[in-house]
Amino acid sequence: MKTVNVVQVGCGAVGKALVALMAQRNFFLRKNLGIELKLLGIFSSKKYIFDDRGLPLDGADRIEGVFDEGKLYQGWEKLEENIEKETIVVDATAAPIAEMHQAILRSGGIVVTANKKPLTDKLGIYRELHADTGRYFYETTVGSSTPVIQTLQDLVKTGDEVREIKATLSGTLGFVCSELGRGELKFSEIVKKAKELGYTEPHPRDDLLGLDVARKALILGREIGLLLEMTDIKLEGMISNELAEIEDVPIFLEKLKILDKEYDERMAEWKAREEAPQFVARIKPEGISVGLVGVKSNESLGRLTGPENFISFRTRIFNEAPLVLQGKGAGVQYTAEGVLQDIIRASQ
Repeated sequence: MKTVNVVQVGCGAVGKALVALMAQRNFFLRKNLGIELKLLGIFSSKKYIFDDRGLPLDGADRIEGVFDEGKLYQGWEKLEENIEKETIVVDATAAPIAEMHQAILRSGGIVVTANKKPLTDKLGIYRELHADTGRYFYETTVGSSTPVIQTLQDLVKTGDEVREIKATLSGTLGFVCSELGRGELKFSEIVKKAKELGYTEPHPRDDLLGLDVARKALILGREIGLLLEMTDIKLEGMISNELAEIEDVPIFLEKLKILDKEYDERMAEWKAREEAPQFVARIKPEGISVGLVGVKSNESLGRLTGPENFISFRTRIFNEAPLVLQGKGAGVQYTAEGVLQDIIRASQ
């Protein structure tokens, strides 16, 4: 039996779902793969707990209740003192902590991350993190549990030439676009519904600005060799910067009503052209563009419904008929599943 030491950074929705999933699957992993996950610690932005004998995998809520007070980096110093080679450190945050990833790799540890920000930091930082792919796992940064990164890396490693990636990479915006296409609710009502269903970030503007999709697109672009920064992406969000400055969520949702007429008019134009709205990322050797466009309703991309990811790879080999991946794009459980898959890959 192989013991796999795991330390988790972040105990939000994804972090809690991951701890619960590890508890649920540990028996299966022992029986079928001969590995046992041993959770050594959990670190959040304000608290941490660490015990090299292991913590009970019986739910993140209970573990959170016995956190010691302390800031993340104070806790990280404690972790850095105790980290051993091949310890898997899981980043389940959305924090700009690229330096932590670098420190883990330099200490001989392994990083499994669902956090896009380190990989979309300055190009030099990306190169350093990406240089050690044998100890750096980040599948869920783009497609949740859909194997987008692994598929793209296989294409690149085997010498295929990626000519275009066209993708919808936000389950939240996929839901919004799908509901717009149905025409039963106004734009502001759709966003409110998405928030009530738990599809959006705590503040929906974080989805509607399109920054999350832009980060995912940049990761894919860098995977195929594009030497780009976030500022190089042509991005058009679904709301104005003025609306995005409203911090109060109920007021923000109310103010969205000023966009209802605009989206009604855009929908009328798309329907006249037999198109459906989709928030699309296009990654080509010439650059990256991200924004809301009309897609022919008879195309695969135009037929998407609900919070689904759709990724099309047009390559030298897959030219006439692109290679397509499609899967659920929203929900913490799907992200937790993808992170666990990366932990298992890292352990092997």
